[in-house]
Amino acid sequence: ATVRRSQFPGSEEGHSQWKAALKQQQEMRVKPILAKAGWGSEAIARVTTLLSMDGSREDKDMQVLEDATCLVFLQTDLPSMKIEDHGKLVDLLHKTWVKMSPCARSKAIHLEYDAPMLHCLIEAIARDSTPSSPQTPMVAPRFTKACADLLRKSWSELPETFTKEVFERVLAEDKEVYELLSHPVVKEFQNMRKVISRFLGLLEPEAMPQFEKLAHALAVAGHCGGLRLSHIAAMKRAVVRVVTSSWTECS
Repeated sequence: ATVRRSQFPGSEEGHSQWKAALKQQQEMRVKPILAKAGWGSEAIARVTTLLSMDGSREDKDMQVLEDATCLVFLQTDLPSMKIEDHGKLVDLLHKTWVKMSPCARSKAIHLEYDAPMLHCLIEAIARDSTPSSPQTPMVAPRFTKACADLLRKSWSELPETFTKEVFERVLAEDKEVYELLSHPVVKEFQNMRKVISRFLGLLEPEAMPQFEKLAHALAVAGHCGGLRLSHIAAMKRAVVRVVTSSWTECS
């Protein structure tokens, strides 16, 4: 029978007991199979060590297994999990993120995430990159319900080509900014649309703490990726000119 986590206490000690029992079960299953196949004791010990995931992070084989486990979790297990607590999701993604190698992290940001999950991932990545110095307090603007509804309605009516047109304009404005925003994590601009949609979904007063936290996380993650406040001007000009052009055509 499978050794389930629920069979042990929810404490850290219970977690350690569960891992020890799981390791013992794996050894009992694997050793006879490998011995029957003619494997030596040293090779069998190596396999059981890898399966237990108890090795050093310096062990390349162990890291490959860890990376594979994390990527499978992100791609197949995570979407089906029913975790509604935002903080718990961020914690879970952060724990997963720090286990992965740089190569696996690069693959992880290529995966598909819905807007809420992408929000959590951004916060998780930023948490790992946040400098030790305290952040400057930030207060997001407060909107009336009518203003928030208008912003959401306007965004929902934008054509699918809008983001592409903005990026083409950014290329004309500032090639450096365009190259920064052409990173695979942007996913052909789809992720940026999701992030903006997420911001628009957090305009109510009670959601402002999350709005501010996401903005801080984006700033930290963007800074680590080379994005600076000085780049905002080119991005703003690109958006304004595309909107102005579209408005002129409609008129």
